Formats: sequence, C-alpha cells, structure tokens
Amino acid sequence: MTSIATEDEEVTVEVRDASPAHYLLKIESFSLLSESGIDKFESNEFVAAGYKW
Repeated sequence: MTSIATEDEEVTVEVRDASPAHYLLKIESFSLLSESGIDKFESNEFVAAGYKW
C-alpha cells in the first residue's frame, strides 16, 4: 500500500494480485422497477475475474 500526502489531502493506492471477492451492480431508479411490479432483473453476460457471469 502506498500513501501520498500533501498539506490538505492524502491519497492511498493499494495494488493486489488477487481478484476482488465481490462485485456490485448499481440499478438506477430501483423504485421505478418496484412500482412497475418487476420482480426479476437479468443483466447481459459480463466477464469479471476471468469468469463469465
């Protein structure tokens, strides 16, 4: 881990060999989906950490 500090702020950078253990899917306007009675959401196929999801 590397920290770079200036007078007013600090920036921390972390590099790792392991892939992240989780991913996030952000749904804009989730309340509109809920109000529309949509009970299932499927995304397009995507690749993360070398795996197709």
